[in-house]
Formats: sequence, structure tokens, C-alpha cells
Amino acid sequence: MKALSFVVSLIAVFAVAVFAQTLRSKGGVIESLAVPSKAERLLMSRSDRIKLLEKLGYVPDNSDQSDYFLAEKTSWWGKRLDSKKFWEGRVIWYDDKAEFEARRRGRAYPPIPYDDPYVANRSDIDKGGTGGYTSLDGGWQPGGKFSERESVFWNNFTLTHPLPPENIQRWISRQADSWLRIKNELDDNLKNGKDIVQNSRTLTNLLYVASRDANTFWYPHESVSPEAYYWDHVMRKRAEYEELVASGRIENPLSVELFFNRVYVDHALITEPLTQEQHDAANAWKVAYLNRLRTEKWDESYINAYLEAWNLAEEYVFGKDGAGK
Repeated sequence: MKALSFVVSLIAVFAVAVFAQTLRSKGGVIESLAVPSKAERLLMSRSDRIKLLEKLGYVPDNSDQSDYFLAEKTSWWGKRLDSKKFWEGRVIWYDDKAEFEARRRGRAYPPIPYDDPYVANRSDIDKGGTGGYTSLDGGWQPGGKFSERESVFWNNFTLTHPLPPENIQRWISRQADSWLRIKNELDDNLKNGKDIVQNSRTLTNLLYVASRDANTFWYPHESVSPEAYYWDHVMRKRAEYEELVASGRIENPLSVELFFNRVYVDHALITEPLTQEQHDAANAWKVAYLNRLRTEKWDESYINAYLEAWNLAEEYVFGKDGAGK
């Protein structure tokens, strides 16, 4: 075993050495844009990692904190990004991808896409740019340079424009699971003759708070209903069940038990095929939301992005003439 371990280690070191050699040509300047894996980068010297980052102009995928701290040593870290190039071919909103592309280049926010009188008098002097912080979900976020103008622009933008699909999905998923869990508790208490007043008040309050948040933070108010919650839960759990089957964990009784312990609807809705009527019910709030956006004449780039993310055909949502349903 020791001999095998030695051979594996030797191969790894040799591979990194070969890679490092391909990076050195003229005075140690990196000439190749090939990106080594995270494991390979960790075996490289600090100076070679900085040279790699300098040539790339961004922090690679699957990086850890050390990559970001080393990137702060490069000449490009935190420099302003070209707004036109950055937003070319993108939907203009503050989504996960835009944030990631900015942060991997040392900017806390994506570049402002257009002149906005709302922030014209705000300072555009950069600050920050180093270190990182722990986000609300417990993950680590890299630091980045930003100006007051950028911060105010994006804060205002997210409160006045349609939200990215992933933001909406995260929000409705939390609402749906909380509401259905308490609804199940209420149903159980009702069957067992227990007090249901507190559960009923909690359910009503959850819908009230969700409606208030939808109006404040621009989440679709069409998604705030017991029916929307019910079908969102069904469709997510169906996707999770498919992963359970595909991974082979369906053969593990404990995995199956743990999975269904977090399912708050009839299990047949998760394991059996759905009818077209059920699919329509699951898509109902999305169809209503998209029709509202078109009626309000929002940019079609938003609508097209939603259609793609939700795998919905335009004719299905808006009818044959595109006028809406």
C-alpha cells in the first residue's frame, strides 16, 4: 500500500510539474490558458498560482478562498468591467451568474448597464475589494470593489424589476414547504381531535406575510396561494425522487424513509405519472405571471428567460396569437 501511495503521489507531482513547465516560457510568464483542476492548483507554488490567475484575468470555477485571496495580488483584481461587453447577450438582472462573473473578477456588483438618474448624484468612487464574508446561508462570499452608486443602483433595481427565476424559486420553495408542513400538522390535529386554532392562525399569517413580501420585494403575487404552494412542492419532490432513483439510493430503505418524511402530499403524486390537467395546475401561477408581465409591457428578454428556465412553450403560455390567455 505504501508503494502504491508513493506512486500516486509521484504521478501527481509529475503532472503538476509538467503543467507548470507549460506555463513557463519567456521569463516565467504564463503562456497557456489551460486551467488546472482545483486539486492541481493546490499543489502548485504560490507564485505559479498568481501567474496563472494573472494570465486568466478571473478566478476559475470551483475555486476556494485561497484562489480569491491570491487573485487580490493580480493587476486586474477589482478593475471596472466593460458594461457593454459584460451585458452582451445577457438578461439585465442581478442573478447568480451575473454576481459570480463580477465577483470572480474582484467586483462586488456587476457593472451598471445604463445611465440611471436615480443614482446620478451618488458617489462612484470605489471602496472595499479585499477579504470576504459569511453570507446569510452560511456560505463564504469573496469581497470585491464597489462604489456607492453601484450598490444603490442594484438595490433599487431588484426592488423595481422582475426577479431572476432562481430567486423566485428559492423564495416560493421556502414558503411552500413551511405552509404545507403546518397544514399537515393541522390535518393531523384535526383527525386526532386536538386544538387547531393556532395552526389555522399560523397558516393565515404565512399567506399574509408572503403577500406583503411579494409586494415589497417583487416576488410574483400569483405564486402566493395554497394551490401554488401545493404544486410547487409536488414538482420539486418529483425531481428529487427522480434523482433518488437515478442515483440508486432508492434501494436504500433509510434513504427512502428520510425522503418521504419531507413530502407533505400524497406520495402517488411523487411516484406516479401526472395528467395534463395536473401539469396545467402546476404551471397555472407561472402562466398568470407571464401574461401579466406581457400586459405590463416588460422587456421580452425577461419573458423569454422565464420560458426557458421553466421549460414552457410560448404558445402554451400566451396562446396561438400570442395575445395572452
